[in-house]
Amino acid sequence: MDEQKKIFFNGSPANPKKKLTAVEGALARGASEAVATKLFDDMADFAKYAFNKSHAAAYAVLSYETAYLKKYYTPEFITAVINDRITNQKEVSKYVNYLRNKGVPVLKPDINEGDVFFTTNGTTVRFGLVAVKAVGEDAARHVVEERKRGGPYKNLSDFFRRQTSMPNRAMIENLIKAGAFDCLGENRATLLANYEQAMTATSEENKRKMSGQFSLFDEIEELNSDIDLVRLKELPRKQILENEYEVFSLYLSGHPLEDYKEAYKAIPFTTAKVAEAEEAAKAAEDGDESVGAVPSLDGEAVTAAGMLLDVTKKVGKTGNEMAVFKLQDLDGTIEGIAFGGTYTRFKDLFKTGNIVQVDGILKDKDGVYSLNVKSVREWKKPTEEQDVAAPARNVVFVVKFPHDYAAVYPKVKEICSAYKGGVEVYFLIDGKYYRHDQTVADSELLIAELYGAVGPENVEIKERKR
Repeated sequence: MDEQKKIFFNGSPANPKKKLTAVEGALARGASEAVATKLFDDMADFAKYAFNKSHAAAYAVLSYETAYLKKYYTPEFITAVINDRITNQKEVSKYVNYLRNKGVPVLKPDINEGDVFFTTNGTTVRFGLVAVKAVGEDAARHVVEERKRGGPYKNLSDFFRRQTSMPNRAMIENLIKAGAFDCLGENRATLLANYEQAMTATSEENKRKMSGQFSLFDEIEELNSDIDLVRLKELPRKQILENEYEVFSLYLSGHPLEDYKEAYKAIPFTTAKVAEAEEAAKAAEDGDESVGAVPSLDGEAVTAAGMLLDVTKKVGKTGNEMAVFKLQDLDGTIEGIAFGGTYTRFKDLFKTGNIVQVDGILKDKDGVYSLNVKSVREWKKPTEEQDVAAPARNVVFVVKFPHDYAAVYPKVKEICSAYKGGVEVYFLIDGKYYRHDQTVADSELLIAELYGAVGPENVEIKERKR
């Protein structure tokens, strides 16, 4: 302050390096020392409260405005909030769950109805295409703009034919898993099994057009012909939900815990409490004066319930086994850890996909909470229902490879490795059968992926000779 007062009185020369212009000073401008002193002291006193009060007043107005919008225009307000945080999957999940809890329907992304970002009609909120993993803003924008220009997409072939550049496979597969192609009238298993064939056919068609290689047959038939789809039975409900979680980091059309909704209301602790505490702590750290005292949950004993995800066994410094995992409930997820004694006692329950109740202690590290588990027990369904498994077929799978199979062979092996089971697989290469060294599951999804890799005509399901 003394330095500032000196400059105020006497001025300071220009400083080109610091890009400072010359200041003449109050005395040089004809003010007496008494007047300059009084003026500076008044400004110093004003500065003690001027910013604080104006800042507080602005925050008060903003708080009233946002509270009003949140209360009376919930879909519109939350849609804007989500779009502001569209790259943060955790934030998107939190606000989608908030909308659901408020009774606002959240619709899946849709290539014929949706937009690049989240949209609302005042009653429902629809996912934006860019909220799906591996979907970039430019690609999503082109999908939407082409639909507005040329009308709704009719089928897979029509969709690919109307793209100026071919989208990457990860984007299309994730959009299908997200339900964005459901509007075409085909189930997701069928779409997953056929999209690569449609992409390939469209690419070849484009090459022929560019090279001018048209035959009389092309002119008589129609160059822009649609592929014949291989239609499959829809994926199991569990697989659909897992696919959605993979591309959204949340479940959209349902939830593995939906049968537990009523029982969940009786659970004293939910991850929503942790999310609120973490958000308040971050806001306070960022200097948000609208945040009051931030309650600490550190050291609090809680009982939580949900599904175990990403369970990983590790060995601690002492050589004892331990487990790290995520616990997901209907509001979000929290990281958890079970040390030696706890893990040893409840080892059989620490498996990904298990639905459990846990007792533990919350730990705060740098504003992020985790759960130190002390005990675990199975969380049984309110009405236990045993799924009846369909009898296994006595079959073998035969995959035919082209003469030049070097490019596709690793892909087929990778697909097979993801579906372990008891069905033998034979590779037909240059007229000879080779038994694959790994058996696979009798799975519709496996067949769908093999169709996509080598074409439906090159996959056979044969009755095994008894």
